[in-house]
Amino acid sequence: VAQLLVTLSVVAYPPRITSSRWQLLTAHSGKSVAVKCKAEGRPPPTVSWVLANKTHISDSLAGNSKVHMETDGTLIIKEVTVYDRGLYTCMAKNPAGTDKLIVKLQVIAAPPAILEEKRERVEVMMGENLKLPCTVEGNPQPTVHWVLSDGMVVKPLQLVNAKLFLFSNGTLHLSSITSSDSGNYECIATSSTGSERRVVSLVVQHRDTLPKIATASEEMTRLNFGDKLLLNCTASGSPTPEISWSLPDGTVINNAMLADDSGRRSHYTCYAQNTLGRDEMKIHIAVIMAAPQIKHSHKTYCKVKAGDMALLDCEAVGEPKPKIFWLLPSSDMISSSTDRHFLHANGSLSVSQVKLLDAGEYMCVARNPGGDDTKLYKLDVVAKPPVINGLYANKTIMKVTAVRHSKKQIDYRLMSGQRGQNTCNSASPLKFANLKLQKPMHPMEALPLSLQPQLVHSKVPLTSRVHNEPL
Repeated sequence: VAQLLVTLSVVAYPPRITSSRWQLLTAHSGKSVAVKCKAEGRPPPTVSWVLANKTHISDSLAGNSKVHMETDGTLIIKEVTVYDRGLYTCMAKNPAGTDKLIVKLQVIAAPPAILEEKRERVEVMMGENLKLPCTVEGNPQPTVHWVLSDGMVVKPLQLVNAKLFLFSNGTLHLSSITSSDSGNYECIATSSTGSERRVVSLVVQHRDTLPKIATASEEMTRLNFGDKLLLNCTASGSPTPEISWSLPDGTVINNAMLADDSGRRSHYTCYAQNTLGRDEMKIHIAVIMAAPQIKHSHKTYCKVKAGDMALLDCEAVGEPKPKIFWLLPSSDMISSSTDRHFLHANGSLSVSQVKLLDAGEYMCVARNPGGDDTKLYKLDVVAKPPVINGLYANKTIMKVTAVRHSKKQIDYRLMSGQRGQNTCNSASPLKFANLKLQKPMHPMEALPLSLQPQLVHSKVPLTSRVHNEPL
């Protein structure tokens, strides 16, 4: 029997990492880091990594956009930060064993750095524009701001006083430079790792320039009559120009003014003048007015009784507010209150204790610079009939007791409320008539009196009918 004896020998070598099994790696924040892990062995070992945060990465456990492992076992970390520092373990495995590599990663943050000179003197002519750069580097990325000579802080993309602007790259732009812009300008770059400064000393050189009006009021300005008019005018130039104003009547003044216009369109001229020349700008003013208009003009008739009060309405609108006055039937003018005529704040007129002579036409006149408006009132005054003892009748009968051939007093009251008393022998402004006895009477019998119109005598035994007199 023939036999073949075969001896199988399996040779295996445990993994061996070719580099030092302990490494210290230092990286700058924001940079990418590559950590190699090359291993030998039979069979060839498989390589995997345990990150500082205990995450496992291998061929079968892929990483992410920040951390991944290449086919040769190299670990790639992109844009490292201080949060990536720590211990990273590389493990090489095969059936014969395991080998390890431990890497300690340290991350150093880069402090801010300004690339331009830390101190610089810049000279510029007045009226020119200027850019002051401040380019910074660092990790994390520093923030930049400028501090002006007066202490004001300017932040990126901020516009200050319509002449200073800070770009996002740190460059400060100054426009239309004047002598007041001279001074120190400080750029400050800061981050969590520190700060850096740059100081620019700005010197503005004077150069004579023609005056130029920079800002002024609108060329056409409208306002209501009576409003305050304030006109602005500023100018640039060297030497500093003097500002003056020419008024519509030709008067020239050298300071700001308050003006009232007559209602016609007119113009004011601003002049800016220095030794080199003059600039000017005209500003036209239009004053808006509204002619007076009397409200409720359809009410034009008023009828009152003598002795009462008459109220004549006359309320007017307009711009400016109209002034009110009245023309009376006597042709007198009322522009303020008198004893019997009261002029109300709204222009209405009250006539107290109206008389028959007050009847007639009353004219209300509303006037302002825009024109006039009028309202004609007709006032009728009705006389009050005479009343004796409060009875409204042409005849009043009352009974009194009198002794024959004796004197008897009879009281009377007028409608106005005045109480009068008349005797046989008294003289009175009232007109009396004779007393007529209806029949012969006993000396103590009641005597009915009939007060009827009779021929007027200067002296009568008893009071009779009363006639009205014009008030």
